[in-house]
Amino acid sequence: MRGCSAPCYPGFGLARTNPAGTTGPGMRDPRHSIGQEPAPIGRRAGRTATIRRDGAPVGRACTGPAGPPGLSPGGESMIRIVSAALVWLGLSAGPVVAQIACALYEHDNYRGHSLVIGAGQRFSKVGSGWNDKASSVKVGPGCALTLYQHIDFGGDQRTITGDTASLGNLWNDQTSSASCQCTRGVDRFCRFYENVNFGGANRGVAENTNMNWVGDAWNDKISSVKVPQGCSLRLYQHRDFGGDTRFFPAGDYATVGALWNDQASSLQCSCR
Repeated sequence: MRGCSAPCYPGFGLARTNPAGTTGPGMRDPRHSIGQEPAPIGRRAGRTATIRRDGAPVGRACTGPAGPPGLSPGGESMIRIVSAALVWLGLSAGPVVAQIACALYEHDNYRGHSLVIGAGQRFSKVGSGWNDKASSVKVGPGCALTLYQHIDFGGDQRTITGDTASLGNLWNDQTSSASCQCTRGVDRFCRFYENVNFGGANRGVAENTNMNWVGDAWNDKISSVKVPQGCSLRLYQHRDFGGDTRFFPAGDYATVGALWNDQASSLQCSCR
């Protein structure tokens, strides 16, 4: 890969080139932006890869500064820019990431890199870059963050309902998996996965979002789904909410079923 001449944004580490050749804030493929094991962000700076849409180059992605994967300090302010970029590229039918519900921090007092966990998300592995690294957390109003000592939600656990500047001696650098559950007042996400058992690429859709087209990258590709508490997900066989439908109440579905595997073209995520 060539050195990146366009600006790299900390944490997200991305640059987009528009048709006129200028650069601006961009985004990774949204299927990989948030997942059960977060995609690594923050490798060595100064390298670039081409972002393609429908086979045509639309920009370049740069790596960010070294550190654990996740948002860099202050990176949370980039979220609205990222969502807007997704809409501009036609990769999102609505906001994918809105209000931050829960976040892990590398050091005490919310210092260092951070890892955002959306409402209703469950990370069975926080990833190699974050394993045993969390020292402080922020938890949004109406949310509860549960930390687990081991992967797959194993070992001791601790539930936190507010900002905590230090996890204390016992829990410092102990977290290997985590979940963030929220009641009304914070955006929640329905999440769909490329493979059964929540494997492969995944994408989150904010509550009360109607997607009349999941896009070329996801058409007939959904195999498993997760629906947060208080929400429901309805899949449609064809675009524009046509064809057969299947309704999923709140819960984790390791498979959408043999008949529905790789069939969905539009969907609705509804929350009360």
